[in-house]
Amino acid sequence: MAEEGTGTYPKLKLSVVIPTRNEAKNIGHCLARLTSALQQKFIPHEILVVDSESSDGTREIVQRHINASHHIRLITLKRDTGLGTALKEGFSQVAGDMVVPFMADLSDSEEDLVTIYQKICEGYDVVYTNRFIQGGKVVHYPRVKLCLNRIFNKLVALLFSVPFTDMTNAFKGYRTILLKKINLKSDGFEILIELPLKAWFAGGSFTQIPVKWMGRKEGASKFHWVRLAPRYLKVVADIYTHA
Repeated sequence: MAEEGTGTYPKLKLSVVIPTRNEAKNIGHCLARLTSALQQKFIPHEILVVDSESSDGTREIVQRHINASHHIRLITLKRDTGLGTALKEGFSQVAGDMVVPFMADLSDSEEDLVTIYQKICEGYDVVYTNRFIQGGKVVHYPRVKLCLNRIFNKLVALLFSVPFTDMTNAFKGYRTILLKKINLKSDGFEILIELPLKAWFAGGSFTQIPVKWMGRKEGASKFHWVRLAPRYLKVVADIYTHA
C-alpha cells in the first residue's frame, strides 16, 4: 500500500497522455505543473507526450524536461494525422494501471487529475468529469461554443440514456484494462465523443466528478465546431446503430 494525500490507496501507476502540435508556449508550463503535483502526492506515474509534427520547438522543450525527469517520454509522429491518432498511439504505449488524456494548453487542472487518480484507486473503472455540475467551473469559454456544447451533450445523454452531460471533454480517467478492450476508430477530435461513449458500453463501474476548465491563453485552438460537427454526428450515429 502507498500513502497518498490524506488517505491510503493501492499503489497504482498513472499514465498521462498529452497530445501536442505546436504547443511550445504551453507544454513547458504543463509538464512542470503536472510533475510537481504528482510528485507532491507521491503518485507513481509516467507522462507520455505524443507530438504531431510540431514546427515551433515543442519537442525540444519536452526533451529538456525529459533530461530532468525519467517519468516523461516523447513519442514523435511523422505527420499530423489528428488528435485521435495521437491519443491512440499514446494509449498503445502506456505502462500504467490507469490512463488520463491531458491537454497541453493548460485547460485541465492538475488538482483534478489527482482526484481522478484517487477515484480509480477506490475501484472505479471510468471517471467521467463534468465542468457544468455543482463544483465545476469554466473560465473564458466562448459563448457560441458553450451553447453548442451544452445542446450536443444533452442530446447525447438523452439518446444513449447516459447520466453524464459533459462527454466531449477529453479529461477523463480510464482503467487501462478496460481501455484496451475498446476499439477506437476516430483519427480526429471526434475521438472525444467516441471514447467515453464506448467506455460506457464496455461495462465496468463509473463515477463522475466536477472539474475546472480554463480557456487557453497562448497558442491557437485546433478545434472548429463547424468543420467537426459532421464527424461528431457520424460517430454518434455509428455507435447508436451498433449499441
